[in-house]
Amino acid sequence: MTEVLEVPSPVPVILRGPLWLACSIPPMATLVGNLLAIFVRSPSDYGVGFLMVPMVVLFIIGLITPLFNLAVRTRYRGRSLVFLTCAFILGQIIVCLALWFGSCFLFMS
Repeated sequence: MTEVLEVPSPVPVILRGPLWLACSIPPMATLVGNLLAIFVRSPSDYGVGFLMVPMVVLFIIGLITPLFNLAVRTRYRGRSLVFLTCAFILGQIIVCLALWFGSCFLFMS
């Protein structure tokens, strides 16, 4: 317990561009999808287009997850990488559903 730990080499830097891109695409797709659902809907469909937005965004989150994983992989490995990837997926789902729910109320009124 008294042994001195070796100081690691400089910590690798996570590139911010791919990280911001991976974190911002699903919320923007949610808002754009709801705006498109407003302009494309007909008076007789009662907002069925709004129900398609979460399914499309869930597919987009699945496509964007490897981009996030590649951006974070330069610094984290093993369990930390798995935890961050799962947290990214769950966080994006929560944020996008909150945006979807709120923008449905804003755009429908």
